[in-house]
Amino acid sequence: MSERTRATGMLRVLAATSAALVLAAACTRSQASPADSPTPTPSSPAPATASTGTVKIAFMGALSGPDSSLILPAYQSVQLLVTMANEGAFGSLPVTIELVGEDTQGLPDKAIALSAQIANDPSFIGVIGPGFSGESAAAGATLDAGGIPFVSASATNPNLASNGWAHWFQANADDDEQGPAIARYIARVLRPARCVFVASDDSLYGEGLASIVLDSLSGLGVGVKAKLGSVSAAQGPGAPAEGIAETATRAARSHCSVAFYGGYASEAGTLRRLMTRQGLTRVTLVGGDGIRDDDFGHIAGRAGIGTVAACPCIDPMEDPTPAAARFVREYSARWNQPPGIYAAEYWDVAQMYVAGLKAGKTTRQSLSDFVQGLKGFQGITKSYSFDSDGRLDSRDAHIYFYLETRFGWSFLGNAADVIPA
Repeated sequence: MSERTRATGMLRVLAATSAALVLAAACTRSQASPADSPTPTPSSPAPATASTGTVKIAFMGALSGPDSSLILPAYQSVQLLVTMANEGAFGSLPVTIELVGEDTQGLPDKAIALSAQIANDPSFIGVIGPGFSGESAAAGATLDAGGIPFVSASATNPNLASNGWAHWFQANADDDEQGPAIARYIARVLRPARCVFVASDDSLYGEGLASIVLDSLSGLGVGVKAKLGSVSAAQGPGAPAEGIAETATRAARSHCSVAFYGGYASEAGTLRRLMTRQGLTRVTLVGGDGIRDDDFGHIAGRAGIGTVAACPCIDPMEDPTPAAARFVREYSARWNQPPGIYAAEYWDVAQMYVAGLKAGKTTRQSLSDFVQGLKGFQGITKSYSFDSDGRLDSRDAHIYFYLETRFGWSFLGNAADVIPA
């Protein structure tokens, strides 16, 4: 799901430099065990283990900023689970877990700096996140060089799997699943009479997903008019207004009956409102998981009704299983609201770490090996098995569709059920 990109070349330089510093620190510890060393600096204490009593797990994501509503439900979910785990709700743990929220604001450069701090602090044995694709790409080399497992349930860019990271895991369907499903929904359910207008912001997530949707639509014989990367990813409220207005004008000039936007709710809501002002009331807006949060409806208002979003996330309130029902009860009681986007998926990720700690995996390497070895781990949203490159096994990957109504997002169902064959 979801990030705000800087210049690609600068990101790569910064990430590589940060990773190199971590590796250099590791090389100074010539007596450290390769399996257990989290690459601390020479003056750092020994890696955290069961004997220390407390271990840290970092949650990396946009805890503030224009797209924080996509991440805060996940963070709240993990906070709740860690509290319950420390209280013994899931059985005895050999350690106490300290959860540390690391606020990236969704910005890759902030993720780079935070990843270096985490990798060089031996008390951290695991990372949940980063939440977005761009910050995952920026921080991944450093975290991987530190030997620390990092599991995201919302970073959807498929190219993340090509980095060769040994400690990265993608606990969600990626955009190679989401993009084609969106294209099939547009072609077979919305049936555009003339064409589809495809636009995006300039983030790794948004432009990447839009490109896949564009190619998939073309492969299905659907006419496409596109303007990718036309909206600069927001660095604060109102920053991309000019680019969004231009995109709305281009949508009107395209005379297409469907518009797809690759990006986030903060811009998509504005785009939908401006499209309606230009008379495009009958043009259906479609987006990916980046727009499927409450901010979209708050920004778009009544103009947003009828918008469709895809997401590799399920609404746990639509799941009749006892485990899902318990999660909804516990979350709603703790936070006085039902679970939002990705809350259930990140609950599952935190459960993986708890299961590993219960099994005595209290070092970075042993915990990473535990996650890699999971086969059919049953969460409340799905089962989890990981391929050798860290991707979720395709048999566990699912895409769901949602419709914006005057009451918020309404669950339509699994792609396999809502899209005609």
